[in-house]
Amino acid sequence: MTRWQNLSLQSRLTVSLSAMLLGTLAICVVALLMFSRVHLIQERAPAVQEATEAAQALNAALAAASDPEPVLKTLAASLNGGTASLRFEETGATPQTPIKRFDTVPTWFEHLVQGDMQTLRIPVQIKGETRGHVVADVDVSADVYEKWVAFLTLIVLALLIIPSCALIASMTVRSTLQPLHAVSNVISELYDGNYDARVAGICAPELQRSCRQLDALGSKLKTLADQNRNLLTEIVSAQDMERKEISRDLHDELGPLLFALRSNIAGLEMSPLRPEVLSRVEIIAALLEQLHESHRRILDRVKPAHLEELGLVRSLRSLADSPALIAAQVEASCHLDAAIDQVSDLVAETAYRVVQEAVTNVVRHAGARNVSITANVTRADDSPSPMLKLAVIDDGHGKPNSIVPGRGLKGMSERVLALGGRLSLDRRNEKFIVSCDIPLDSGSGGKPVRARLAALT
Repeated sequence: MTRWQNLSLQSRLTVSLSAMLLGTLAICVVALLMFSRVHLIQERAPAVQEATEAAQALNAALAAASDPEPVLKTLAASLNGGTASLRFEETGATPQTPIKRFDTVPTWFEHLVQGDMQTLRIPVQIKGETRGHVVADVDVSADVYEKWVAFLTLIVLALLIIPSCALIASMTVRSTLQPLHAVSNVISELYDGNYDARVAGICAPELQRSCRQLDALGSKLKTLADQNRNLLTEIVSAQDMERKEISRDLHDELGPLLFALRSNIAGLEMSPLRPEVLSRVEIIAALLEQLHESHRRILDRVKPAHLEELGLVRSLRSLADSPALIAAQVEASCHLDAAIDQVSDLVAETAYRVVQEAVTNVVRHAGARNVSITANVTRADDSPSPMLKLAVIDDGHGKPNSIVPGRGLKGMSERVLALGGRLSLDRRNEKFIVSCDIPLDSGSGGKPVRARLAALT
């Protein structure tokens, strides 16, 4: 049962039709053999009756004759000179082999058709002594030949019909399943995000309605995907704008206050103070230095200032030269295309944050000794627009299935998705790979969105 379920529909139909035709052929052959045997018995019946009557008459004549020898010779000569199917055969004489008119039938088929039918031999006796036999030779070779021709016809028809039916079944199933395969391929493409896939024009008439509904579903999914992408883009742009405002507030408001505090503390340190007061001033100065460093780190996380000043290439190199990697004893290398400096601000910031999050995870969790950062602009075969391709590769022990996405990874994935890109985690050749593909035209909508948000504020 399991093997039958594993067979394809085409194989099942072919096997079923072949079994049905072979069964029909077997029934026809059995019926032919049964009919042939009955028919041959009926063909022999008149000759058997004639031989029986002749033997009875001959035995009666010999019993009534005073000298039976001359009577036997006369009757035997008369019998042998009469019908060809009856003859008298003396005792001790060599039995004659019946002459066949058709000798092309195989012996095994003759035995199969005739069964145990033998030549009829009726004894002729004189005073209880058997002097010969009346033999009934019935030539049924013509009938056997007819049965043989019918048998060959059945075999030839089977050899022609079974492959023809199998071929027709195969072609029918293939032509029937071809539209279903096309529908399945379109569904797979829709699942992969290709909402432009269509099945119109390749469906069978019975599937036209389903094909139209599937095409409508693709159009609806494309509309929803575009709306979702636009919404995510606006959200990302709003977040960037908010970060920029927070960065400006931190820089413009807290920056001068921290500078003033540091200046006053420096003045106090230079003034003659009692030792206990000077000690407290030094503690406050140290705390202000820590606050200044925290202020700078927060500014860099909220809005990397050097991204606009230095460009994406130098910003990514700064990540490779970060103190965190140096402290973790991770050797970093960069392979960056100069063309990535020409991407839009929204794409550049997304790329920077993806690499920043990946490098952070390498330092914290990977246990790696080497990390490589690559970035280039290329045009994929399945994309009409150029793509920014990023990859952060390390030799750590990270595995995609064992990673629990945190806030940073989720945020990066949502940000890349908002730009119509794709973020993936993979492990190949003992390397853990964080790769990202971002369409460059996705960043073109960033400035209009920011302009609309700015106008609302």
